Amino acid sequence: MEFEEDIIHRKLSPKLIGQILSFLPTRDAVRTSVLSKKWAKNWTFITKMDIDDGLYYDESHSIQNCTRCKDECNWEFYVSDKECYIEHHVLNNNGTNLRPTELREVKVGGGKKFGEHFIKFVYKALLLTQQNNPNSSMLERFSLVIDNRHDIDHLNTWISHILKRGVKNLKIHSPFFKIPFYDSTSSYLLNSTLLEGLEFVLRMFTIINVPTNSVHFGHLKHLKLFGIFFDLSSDIFTLSLPTLKTFVIKNCDWSIGKELNVEASLLEVIFIHQDFIDLPGRSIKFNASCLKEFSYYGDGISHQINLSGCGFLSNASVKISLKECENIIPNTYCFAFQLFHHFHQVKCIKLEGSEVLTQSEVVYPVNALPELGNLIHLEIGLVSIEVVLGLLQRSPVLKTIVLKKIRMFDKERLNLAAVPECLISALQIVKFQNINGDKQELLLAEFFLEKGKMLKRMSFYIDPKLIKFESVADFIQKKNFVVVND
Repeated sequence: MEFEEDIIHRKLSPKLIGQILSFLPTRDAVRTSVLSKKWAKNWTFITKMDIDDGLYYDESHSIQNCTRCKDECNWEFYVSDKECYIEHHVLNNNGTNLRPTELREVKVGGGKKFGEHFIKFVYKALLLTQQNNPNSSMLERFSLVIDNRHDIDHLNTWISHILKRGVKNLKIHSPFFKIPFYDSTSSYLLNSTLLEGLEFVLRMFTIINVPTNSVHFGHLKHLKLFGIFFDLSSDIFTLSLPTLKTFVIKNCDWSIGKELNVEASLLEVIFIHQDFIDLPGRSIKFNASCLKEFSYYGDGISHQINLSGCGFLSNASVKISLKECENIIPNTYCFAFQLFHHFHQVKCIKLEGSEVLTQSEVVYPVNALPELGNLIHLEIGLVSIEVVLGLLQRSPVLKTIVLKKIRMFDKERLNLAAVPECLISALQIVKFQNINGDKQELLLAEFFLEKGKMLKRMSFYIDPKLIKFESVADFIQKKNFVVVND
């Protein structure tokens, strides 16, 4: 064994061995190195660090059950005399269920020892990878996953240290605990011009102070931010990202009345996901010339999204999914209508919850939508007949339409409707998905069969357990269609 180690150590430089060890999680890289005296310091040459505090705890002490809500919770969680939250659970104290009023910051044994061990390891790893190997002072990648509570001073020190070393790809995940960024940490982040990839998945809201009106990341290609609040000092804040390819944000926010301006000429993918009902007054504007995908998910559209400075490629696609909720976010109708005016170039549109297009039809009528001259594939769900007909009228070259749930309508509405151009010269495929077998769905199917001069295929995706399955099956059988049971 020792002879084999000598051969490897002689033929491979410490730097190359460090690059090989970089493919392992940092803890495993250290463990591998210390197996041999000659390799003991080779792990300090790694150029990629992956640190996960979940690898350092004793599983036998890690899980307890809340005596109130019965959910499992990590041993680092505190308790409360109020309702159970993710952070506040009523723990079982050695088999004795304590009353909420008797509880005080209870922790399961082993947490302190774990925390000290993990903190020492991180500091040692950061120090030795820089001290013992000056060439690795700039890291290719640093990944930090935090699932347990740690002192904020330590976390800010680690993040600042990594940013000062000119890391190229930075990933920080802390979905359960907030990591308040110190002003110095925010400053190091905003001045990290060598970043190529940035991924923050943090608990809402981690505040990043932005004391300037613009920030330039000349090498950033991928940006993913969850749970960030930008405290903006200027009315318009510009993110200059000349090499950015993907822009992904979830539950991010910024100061009321401020505009976020994203300058990214090479941007291809925009993904926005908002799970909370926000206050109006935020806006975000994109300037990009070659968009391939735009996606939005949420309870409504809480931000004004301006795509007027964007160009969509010929094969571009759009997906908007709005949840069904009683109290829809204010301005959703307006913002949804405005968005559609930017989609006249795209070939594929998928909409869920698109009934918002007709909730305020006097102000935002469907027939005022722009012509979707390149659209060949359309998927719409939870829609009114006005939306169906309106979009068909605005899509002259549409070839495929997928319908998921149709709202009730009067048959006379179809009889009086003008035949859309696409039904005469383009539409070939009609798919009904997740249907209930209601009358309006069969009426619409008849409409497509009668008016669709180019129609080649109509499909129904239904559940045979539905009460109205037989009526749909009879209709399909008469038309010689195929039933697909999911």
